Amino acid sequence: MFSNRTTKKIFLRRKTGNVIRDYHGSSSSVVFAYSDNVAIQMLFRKILVQLFLGDCCWGCWGQSQRNQRICKIVTCYKNFLSKKMSTLIVKSSQRDSGSSSSFRITPFNFLQGKYQLKMVALPLTNYNVSSRNNVFVFTDDSKLRTATITPGNYDISTLPAALKSAMETANGSFQSYTVAYSSTTGRLTISASGNFQINASNASHSAGKLTGFTSDTSSANTHTSNENINLCSSIAIHIRISTEREMVDTKENWSTLFVPITGNQGTWLYYSPPDTFEQYINFYTPVRTLEVSLHDDAMDPIDLNGGEWLFILEKCGGKIEA
Repeated sequence: MFSNRTTKKIFLRRKTGNVIRDYHGSSSSVVFAYSDNVAIQMLFRKILVQLFLGDCCWGCWGQSQRNQRICKIVTCYKNFLSKKMSTLIVKSSQRDSGSSSSFRITPFNFLQGKYQLKMVALPLTNYNVSSRNNVFVFTDDSKLRTATITPGNYDISTLPAALKSAMETANGSFQSYTVAYSSTTGRLTISASGNFQINASNASHSAGKLTGFTSDTSSANTHTSNENINLCSSIAIHIRISTEREMVDTKENWSTLFVPITGNQGTWLYYSPPDTFEQYINFYTPVRTLEVSLHDDAMDPIDLNGGEWLFILEKCGGKIEA
């Protein structure tokens, strides 16, 4: 069996002495047209399956030594075809287009059937403060201020200073602020010489969960957050693969795979689903190209800032789940 890439055809031949014959005994080869069309390719595969399966490769043939050798060759090739896609490693670094966080990738063969997630290896290089949770809205000098915290990774020691700087930049240094974190309560306290208030209900105020200020305050010179600060931007990473909707939350946000975050920012996350929470993908029709993207708990896109990652799928036997 060989492929002629110029004519995009595949030939099946056998050789008797110096004469090349097809598998029905004529002197010409059996030629199967090859096409990029999915339907035609699937039809071609069905033809090969019909040829490869069975106790005897070609039913009408006898069991001569020559034909037994051919049967072994065909069986080896059939086994190769069945095994080469049993485990698929999808690497973001091998993408056709996009970024490491959202990309298109084309495996060397079609995917169809049921696949199980075996492992995810992902660097936690996404920021816990990004453009989606870094705006803090407040009022001083009777003016509404919008403070923007610079995106990056923050902890309990660096967040207070970043918020202080953002507030003083926003008010043009009208007054200075002191921002302190309490390790006892887990909350922030903001104070100044003059009165001010927090406008947490303002639509632009996206840093509520981050800073713990999720409710409006009245005008005063000191305010303590009503909730603990939350430096974890998401408790899990949700992987979407094409349109394979395997999971859905109570708000009807869907994902394909669910990866709980068990490490700190800047470390590697290695996750293999336990037996109590096996995860599967069902490709009901042949899929040639995968569209992969990462999302947080709100299904907002996650940016790994160029960090490359991978996940491993293993082909399952049996029927596809409905």
